[in-house]
Amino acid sequence: MKHTSESGFTLIELLVAISILVIMLSIVFVQGNRSGSGTLLLNETYEVALLTREAQSFGVAVREETGGNFDSAYGVHFDSSNPGQVLLFNDENDTLRFESSVNDPIVQTLQLDSAHTISSICATSGVTTTCAGGGFTSLSISFIRPDPDARILDNNGVEYDSAEVTLTSQAGGSQIVEVINTGQIAVK
Repeated sequence: MKHTSESGFTLIELLVAISILVIMLSIVFVQGNRSGSGTLLLNETYEVALLTREAQSFGVAVREETGGNFDSAYGVHFDSSNPGQVLLFNDENDTLRFESSVNDPIVQTLQLDSAHTISSICATSGVTTTCAGGGFTSLSISFIRPDPDARILDNNGVEYDSAEVTLTSQAGGSQIVEVINTGQIAVK
């Protein structure tokens, strides 16, 4: 009697190999989604920082406003009642803060991705830190020539030394844009 040796995999060996592959791919997929959402949050945070830098550039480099005037401030505005957007505005009324009631022109609106929101807006004066909801509802960071320093004011007109705007992802994780009154803008 002649035995023939058949080569190949049995059904059980194939099922074990496929299940190991599925488990490994699912782990990679879950980790990839976490990494991807963190990268998207970081990109969104840099967009906010760059918009702030653009306001600084417009304010210091003398961008012409709508009425032909070259000496008004430019700034960014954060409102706790609208955590999905940041406004770049032209301060035509010279208050160094955004006031929609006097029609400060909006130069640009940055609409955040639906997966990201501004979770906190905090400002520090000396050693005291105040966050939106605990004394103010909105914060404006303005720049006016010839000084590259930031002017950080809340909706009540109170001036601060620094501000931190925290962006948070629905997937978990957060990034901070910090602006210091010396004009430094950083992502932490």
